[in-house]
Amino acid sequence: MGLLGCFKSSLKPDTEAPTPQQAAGGATPAANVSAPPKYSVPPAELERMLQPRTLYHDRLWVVPNNDPVALGNGILSYTFVILNHKKEALLVDVVFDFALKNVRKLVQEHGWTVKGMILTHNFNLEVSHFPGHTEGHVMIYLKDHGGVVITGDCAVGSTLPQEEKGIESITRPPPKFNFNDELLRTNWANFDTPIQGFAAYHGQIFRDRRDLPQLLKKDLIKPAT
Repeated sequence: MGLLGCFKSSLKPDTEAPTPQQAAGGATPAANVSAPPKYSVPPAELERMLQPRTLYHDRLWVVPNNDPVALGNGILSYTFVILNHKKEALLVDVVFDFALKNVRKLVQEHGWTVKGMILTHNFNLEVSHFPGHTEGHVMIYLKDHGGVVITGDCAVGSTLPQEEKGIESITRPPPKFNFNDELLRTNWANFDTPIQGFAAYHGQIFRDRRDLPQLLKKDLIKPAT
């Protein structure tokens, strides 16, 4: 079941869905809907509506949530499960306990392994497609603190021996580990987002560095030898 078992223990009691009265103060997006007369769904119909369904069986599932605030406004809310060919799952918008319960059941029934979770709101970040290391690789960009890029595996910071010698380096992974090394090199050559922070999956992390753009261009865009 992978990461999914960790999610339940990380949820605090105050993550329960707010009541419609609480939501009136802006606790959830549903609260921003102008309040019509309270909407209700017959139990049998609600049970049918809340059944998970597939949009693309091997790729994307939809899990309707029993969100009392949204339902009270006549709106269904959803969690999504994105799958890859390894039966690994990426969860999108598992926010409250009522969402987690349905997602856990679906994951267990299909034997998927949860690899991560994404929230599409609240964290003020940008996600960009940055292929090369893998075909679907993405990077995360935080606008705070002069710009911080979280690169995953599409770049590698200085090794420990290099750090011991005071050598600062940001390179691409060795070409044999890349889906398309020339594409990755080209993407880095065209990268012009303002940054002062750099955090890769491997290697040295850099922060508060105004010279990062120059450091990035030093080795990242060199042709493979």
